[in-house]
Amino acid sequence: KLREIRRLTQELGVNLAGVEEIMRLRSELEALQARFEAEVARLKLLLLEEGKTLPEGSSMGA
Repeated sequence: KLREIRRLTQELGVNLAGVEEIMRLRSELEALQARFEAEVARLKLLLLEEGKTLPEGSSMGA
């Protein structure tokens, strides 16, 4: 995290308030992505339990 803060401030000129917001948004994005991936896995499991398969070439984002 410290390397990223240094990169944002020194190389990109982001102030500390901006760094804080970027870090907060990144954390929120990671949490949302994890929830999305868990939901995709849950839906795939439901489809398998119902004996259905996904169309060929469909990955549902995962």
